[in-house]
Amino acid sequence: MFYKYSSFGGRLTPSEANSAFQAQSLRSLKVTSVDTAAEMASSSGASIAQEVNKLSRFQRLFQTGEAPIHLRGGAKDIMTYRGAMVLSVVGIGVSLFTIFQMATGQMKKKSG
Repeated sequence: MFYKYSSFGGRLTPSEANSAFQAQSLRSLKVTSVDTAAEMASSSGASIAQEVNKLSRFQRLFQTGEAPIHLRGGAKDIMTYRGAMVLSVVGIGVSLFTIFQMATGQMKKKSG
């Protein structure tokens, strides 16, 4: 069985072999250009050195074994982790409470 793209329905439809292998319409590709601002390599030399220093600092930080990997970024990582854990516990609690209400028949049915 052969299939052909139907531009009317936007789906594949069954068809005969000879019509399935004939091109319906060939459109040319749109020419796209990417606008990028080019800089001289020498103008960004200082920022490259800063990035290398930052990279080596992060490598030293994450290769030490003193704390779990998700808590090594400092106070911001700790607060993010704790917030995610609190939201997880609250979500599980709400889900279990809703399941309990449905199981005991206490949940009100919405009429609509």
